Amino acid sequence: MPSPIPSYLKSLILQALTLAVCSPATFAEPAESAQAGQAAFAVTPAPEAGDEPAADGLVRISLRPKASVRGAEFTVADVADIAPAGSELASQIGKIVVSRSPSPGYDQRVTPEILRMVLHGKLKEVSKVQIREDAECIVKTASVRVDGETLMKAGKQHILRQLPWPEDQVEVTCATEPQARYVPIGVGTGPVLEVVDADNQKLQGSARVRIRVLVDGQVAYQAILGYSIKTFQDVVVAADDIQRGEALSAENTTLERREITDFSFGFFTDTSEIYGKIARSNIRSGATLTRKLVQAQAVVGRKSLVDVVYRNGNVRISLKGMAEDAGAPGDLIRVRNLASHKQLWCQVVDGQTVQVTNAK
Repeated sequence: MPSPIPSYLKSLILQALTLAVCSPATFAEPAESAQAGQAAFAVTPAPEAGDEPAADGLVRISLRPKASVRGAEFTVADVADIAPAGSELASQIGKIVVSRSPSPGYDQRVTPEILRMVLHGKLKEVSKVQIREDAECIVKTASVRVDGETLMKAGKQHILRQLPWPEDQVEVTCATEPQARYVPIGVGTGPVLEVVDADNQKLQGSARVRIRVLVDGQVAYQAILGYSIKTFQDVVVAADDIQRGEALSAENTTLERREITDFSFGFFTDTSEIYGKIARSNIRSGATLTRKLVQAQAVVGRKSLVDVVYRNGNVRISLKGMAEDAGAPGDLIRVRNLASHKQLWCQVVDGQTVQVTNAK
């Protein structure tokens, strides 16, 4: 007669048979493993997500392998399929915020354990929820690359719109190219560039601008860029060496395109402006002619006789005088009254007439 099977061996055989016929649960731990004071998640195999109401009244959640989110935060619906989709509980679960979205270029891993913790803290009916245990989601923020060239062009156009010169007369150069950045696309129409002056400035020689990249009305990135501003124009230059007192004409002057950014004295843009003028000092060939370098040609010579006019309201007195200085129209010169021999300060009107400005 066979020997009876020991009790410890019976126990081992029973455990082996149980493992052979039962597959592992694909969802959360059994109710008895839930932490004290928390509702437990149901443990039954979850069918594929769908819209048909479940016979057991449960809402089933299955994390997607990947998710691309656009907002500052992402919800359960952004990273998981929820069934049945039309139920009120499923709609409530889908709106629950899981976490802040990861920074552009980074990703975030959402596991069933993380999702369970989120729902435990924000959902009362957790006993009616199943979470698929063999899935997890890698979350990335949908982003767009904003390169340095885009930022530099935006700053340049902002400056050009404020300058008084045509674009073909200005050279605007960014000092340093900013690094490219990835910014979120956002839930709206996408990133928007906003450019403002970084300082109160005259936009002459140099300028700084502040560029903000706005996403959904919030600043996602900003940079301050410095620019050099050079202005160019066709100006009158000396075509040859010009001696002091030499008359300026088409023969010894010409037009050339020159940088005028740092000119502190007025320059001439038309050769006709300098006709009738003379060089105030020696001028080298190629030099830009400024108002400091030229003067009007004298029309009144020294020791020449002139008509001296004195005006006071409606009273006009005219007398003869002798110029003691040479002068061009508009110049102040000394003139001696031939009758009284007094010296007068007069302004040259033309080659024959001067007007008293202050009697001495």
